[in-house]
Amino acid sequence: MKHASRPVALALVLLAILALASCASGIAYRNATRELERGDYTSAALQSAVSLRHDPKNDKSLDLLVRTYPLAVEASARASDEALESTDRRRWEAVADAWGMLHAVNDAILALPPLYRKGSKTPVRFELRWERELLAGARAAAADNRYAEASDLMRAGERRSFREAYASFRLADSYSPGYRDALARAEEARSLGSDRVAVLPFGTGLFSFEARSSADALYGAFVSNLVAAARRKTFLQVVDRGSVEALVAERELSLGDLADPRLRADMKGVYGASVLAMGQVLALEAKYPSIVGATEIYKVTVDEIIPGSTPVGGVYPTWKVEKTAVVTTFTKSASLAATVEYRAVDAATSVVLDALSVTEILSDAWTWAVLTGDKAAVPASVQPLLLVSERDIRGPELMIGELASILGARMAASLAARFE
Repeated sequence: MKHASRPVALALVLLAILALASCASGIAYRNATRELERGDYTSAALQSAVSLRHDPKNDKSLDLLVRTYPLAVEASARASDEALESTDRRRWEAVADAWGMLHAVNDAILALPPLYRKGSKTPVRFELRWERELLAGARAAAADNRYAEASDLMRAGERRSFREAYASFRLADSYSPGYRDALARAEEARSLGSDRVAVLPFGTGLFSFEARSSADALYGAFVSNLVAAARRKTFLQVVDRGSVEALVAERELSLGDLADPRLRADMKGVYGASVLAMGQVLALEAKYPSIVGATEIYKVTVDEIIPGSTPVGGVYPTWKVEKTAVVTTFTKSASLAATVEYRAVDAATSVVLDALSVTEILSDAWTWAVLTGDKAAVPASVQPLLLVSERDIRGPELMIGELASILGARMAASLAARFE
């Protein structure tokens, strides 16, 4: 039976693969028709080739590729000729883009198996046009021009020009991979054009272990989340935490210094940052595990057979019996509530760029019940508690990390949203 089921399983797998391929081919074909409607013949030809890669027997895609490829060649040649006739400094980019896209279509066609029209035994042939020398020269010229533009922008010395230089250096490398030191210069431009945030250690005016631990944990969570957010943004960087902490310790800055929005003149810019972020724990309420009990007495009257009685007509005589149950319900609970604030200020002007004040509460609780008396008197709604045993719950000291993680993520998201 096992051996007989293998061919069936293999057939099912093959059917699933074919279904997925057909689906992918259909999606690419629809993309191709959409590009054709937009008048982008090169993209339409490329998507047709993608469709045929998934399903070489897709007649609609083959017809579309046969129809759009000559149009793509014509469009690429026209775009290239128009660019070469212009005096625009970036004309070589237009030439490189035009022929680079057509060459990508050529490569996609060459990667396909032989294609046949329905009922034909002769494979369809394409007269592929290549412009290798022109493309290579255009890419080299485009890289040269972009690199020169970026170098000029770097000399302007403004944040906006640094950001434009970053894009141009990256383009220089994209047109000619490994071009000179374009990528290194791009990172230099990105650093100079970035908003650099230095996060000062968070403080608290409260004198308790929990408050100090919460401030430290909040600081760490805020920095970690901000660093993660900065990775998703081109021009946002976070000053190394260790460097900031070392500088704070060296200058012996007090909590009041860090909390004062009017930053001392000698603090401005010393972090190599354009933005300083700081925060503190304003209030903290820790409730350690405690147990509260409440007792309820339940009574119910039921019919019971009279002990030792003799049945009459097959039925035993009964009497009324009152059942009593005493149920004590216990609830063990603990919580941690914190009110924190943070703000980010411009390092040069002390203008507040972002600020947030928020309160968050975490709690843990467990409820169970103990029975004395007859269970028959306990209401159905209470009985599940009798099956529960006492267990440990988290104290506030164990909630500090989670609370800091929640608040740190919220504040970091608020600050990161202020930047591109």
